[in-house]
Amino acid sequence: MEFDQSNIVEGADGQNAPIERIEELFSLLDLAESQVSSSADKAIKDINAFCDALSAAIEAAIETRKQALTAEVLKAKAEGIAGLKPYREAVGSRLGTINESDANICSALSRPGKRGRSKNTLRIPRKEELPHISVQLPGRALQTKVCNEIMAAGKVSSRGPVQLTFIEEKPGALLLNWEEVDQGRAVDFCQFRLQRAHGDACHNPSLEANFHDIYRGPDASFLAKELIPGDPYTFRVCSRAEGDQEWSAWSLPKVAITRLKHFGWQIDNPNYQVTNDNKIASKISSDPSVLYSCGAQFGPGHSIEFTVLEAKECMSDEGFGLASKKLAGDSLFQTGTLIVNGQGSIFVDGSAKTTKLPALTLGSKVTFTCEEVASDRMRVHIDSDNKTVTYDWRVPAQPLLFVLGFGQVGWKVLVE
Repeated sequence: MEFDQSNIVEGADGQNAPIERIEELFSLLDLAESQVSSSADKAIKDINAFCDALSAAIEAAIETRKQALTAEVLKAKAEGIAGLKPYREAVGSRLGTINESDANICSALSRPGKRGRSKNTLRIPRKEELPHISVQLPGRALQTKVCNEIMAAGKVSSRGPVQLTFIEEKPGALLLNWEEVDQGRAVDFCQFRLQRAHGDACHNPSLEANFHDIYRGPDASFLAKELIPGDPYTFRVCSRAEGDQEWSAWSLPKVAITRLKHFGWQIDNPNYQVTNDNKIASKISSDPSVLYSCGAQFGPGHSIEFTVLEAKECMSDEGFGLASKKLAGDSLFQTGTLIVNGQGSIFVDGSAKTTKLPALTLGSKVTFTCEEVASDRMRVHIDSDNKTVTYDWRVPAQPLLFVLGFGQVGWKVLVE
């Protein structure tokens, strides 16, 4: 949080600042101090939790390994003693029937290295043949390694090296932008990680458990889709430099809401079945028919993607796109429309353009993005299969309808 100190001093010295403004500044300072204190308290709590968990895990691992090694030693001991049992039994049985011919037993017991004097002589295994149980331990090397790892664990950051800078409402979505704010780090970040939690996690810390990844990649912006209009969502971002294994500290979390309804189709056209929260339209009759969006939802700064979920043979009079108003009849190719037909041809105000996109097939994705050029003109970018075309379309810079029109049964299109 940044403050303009010169304005504060000037206002205070010149006694020109109204009392309401002074009180507002004090409130801002209270919030700033609260953020610093609460974040520090949370950091200390996280440190204690981490150290306690690490200590418990290390103690448990040491105890488990100690018991495992001890069990191996006891097993080796038991096996060694069990191997001597037959010799003890044989010696005991001879002691019960000792005679002159067995006198060699005493000699064998006193001289275990002497063998072969009598076929009745008992031989006790030599020391070299008996188990001599030992254990090989790493000594101080492991202790030093573990201690060094622990001493290097953790890092305190005053703030994350990247911060969310701008969040823009989109239909059923939010466009998030972030940038590097730590100018002292001469690092080119190769990857960003964006997380989202449903709800206001800033005022309800229990919602932090809901954070989950929604984007990982090199871009410094992302369109978070499938949001419930009117519901708050909390976002945070971190980064990782090339070669690093660990992620950086999180940015300051930000709560945002989109009040714009997500893109959807009208549901009152009997020639189409509209499902999935009005996002998917399926052609269910063979009558040519135009299906409209539920209102003029698409405008400057928006991006809309049509995805073909099911397809039939491409026809030249079928397709989808944008319209500035309701159309006369069931033809898409009229003044006030920008259409991509089933064969990939592009029509602006009913006239075909020379540039073509790939034909519509199963899995095709066509994206329309527009920006305002003048009050009566918009620039529309159309992307499909890594090919992009751009047109300056002479229509009022205001929200537009999106439309589709098919005659064959079986087409299914998702819009988002």
